[in-house]
Amino acid sequence: IKETQDKEFISIKISAIVGDNLLSQNCKIRPINISLFKGQIRVDSNVPSSLARKMPVWFDNFYEIISNSSNVAALDYRTKSIDKVIKSQQNASFNYSALTDGIPYVQAGDYSLVPQLSLTKNNLESGLYSSFIIKTTFKIYKGSTFKILPLKIYHFSFNYNVDSKFQFLRNVSTVDTIQIDQNLKEHFRDVAKKFFKDLYCRPLEGKLSFISSELSVDLGYKQGLKEKQIGIVRGLKIKNSMLSNSSVILHVENINENKSKLLPLNDSIKLKSLHNLTIEFVE
Repeated sequence: IKETQDKEFISIKISAIVGDNLLSQNCKIRPINISLFKGQIRVDSNVPSSLARKMPVWFDNFYEIISNSSNVAALDYRTKSIDKVIKSQQNASFNYSALTDGIPYVQAGDYSLVPQLSLTKNNLESGLYSSFIIKTTFKIYKGSTFKILPLKIYHFSFNYNVDSKFQFLRNVSTVDTIQIDQNLKEHFRDVAKKFFKDLYCRPLEGKLSFISSELSVDLGYKQGLKEKQIGIVRGLKIKNSMLSNSSVILHVENINENKSKLLPLNDSIKLKSLHNLTIEFVE
């Protein structure tokens, strides 16, 4: 940021692209903090028992691949239900029970994931082999308000054995599950890359607080916020605003782990008027 003032006029140079949508090729990698909560496994009744028994193993593989993704700090809560966490953060009377039970706190700017793995027979494909589909569904929550994002669904199909009434033909034609394991792990790795790329391209959002004459946001370097980073607050009617009559631009003045101090580029802005509003940061 470069600011120059000539009498009553202020010139500001910003090295950023401001817009409602970020192009995927311009998305910058930043730290992603994600809590992995208890998911679901679903298996149709017409799935062979040998495949059905593999589902818990495949589900664990999925959790491990997500947890070990680069630039990702994953907290493994696969034995905990997200419903209790949401209740603990939205209902003050539940906080003590949440603390004693070890229920985690989700910070603004972080994500929560509830996965579902389902295995069904692919009845749309007609051929020599029986085909099956593993569907991975991501139920994603954003920040401490647990705003739910659009579902992400990924499919992996594979052939298993000859579709025959004769047991002998089915047995001799059955595909080795080791090969299925390897292909499915590679699929999960691709899914993880696509999933986190989508999160990188989402703007970093936080809630503003005006306390003790200072304006702060519940985000910090742990969420990928940077010194001097620009943020936009919408929903205000600012007289003589350079951007529009409903937006104000702030920048990061001082940054901490999970909290940062902000200042407006326009000194005439009353900081108190920004309390409890949402700020969206741009790269």
